[in-house]
Amino acid sequence: MIVAMLLIGAAPGHAEPIRIAYSVISWTMSAAYMAEDADLFKKRGLDVQLIHIPSSGTSVQALLGGSVNIITPGSSGVIIAVVRGVPIVTVAASTRRAPFTLFVQPELTRADQLKGKVVGVSRFNSTSHMMAVLILRKLGIENAVSIRQLGDSPSMHSAFEQKLVDAMVTAVKPRLHARAIADAVELDIPYASSMVTVTQAYLQENRDTVERVMRAYIEGMALLLNQKDAAKRVFAKYIRRSDPEFLKETYDTAKNIWSRFRAWTRASWRRFWIMPASRTSMPMKSRPRSSTIV
Repeated sequence: MIVAMLLIGAAPGHAEPIRIAYSVISWTMSAAYMAEDADLFKKRGLDVQLIHIPSSGTSVQALLGGSVNIITPGSSGVIIAVVRGVPIVTVAASTRRAPFTLFVQPELTRADQLKGKVVGVSRFNSTSHMMAVLILRKLGIENAVSIRQLGDSPSMHSAFEQKLVDAMVTAVKPRLHARAIADAVELDIPYASSMVTVTQAYLQENRDTVERVMRAYIEGMALLLNQKDAAKRVFAKYIRRSDPEFLKETYDTAKNIWSRFRAWTRASWRRFWIMPASRTSMPMKSRPRSSTIV
């Protein structure tokens, strides 16, 4: 799935500096990776800097403080902020079902063997934490497992490889042998990931800029689907994994999920989202111009 603004034409002018923060090192961010690598942002008149901030909460603070213009956290970070009254809005998301897997140490063979053991996450309230809770809940062992925060995704993987934790939930396959015992997509857990998010004020004042970012973002996604070798090279660069089997599996996973998308015409977008006034109390002009592509 991708939730995206209705994109109208925007002529690129001078290179406008834009700082985009991402919270997870994963293929779910590869639309932005591909756009940056192929100069698609520059094509839209944007000088984009991708910045890794390994926490959704910290990235929200950076957004509000003006250190970055756009953030891409998981839905948990956005929802927590919005519930607290933070004036931010999401205009896109890379997936509708978060492609996260519960990996356990190879000696474990069943989910119930995790009872009394430790599951590692990057940080509390992070995407890995929320997905761990949701998966464990689906498996009926949420209250029988301890959860330990480890700082960021690389630290979580390192702790798992050193057997300091018994399990972890991640979108990136571990380097060493591990057993996958639950998949969030197969469990049908709704969770949007890599949500392109801005402040309400920034969207109102810089709508053209956001639309150009989204055009490059979507072009990057199309590039990934159609250029396998380029995609694997970008995965190796940003995820920092070069083993051929990992790159092939990662590409196959990304293409399998993203190739389900279908394009929306402007007419179909309007039919789906411009609802009759009787169906909503929100004034027509203030409704978010967003669409769901499955």
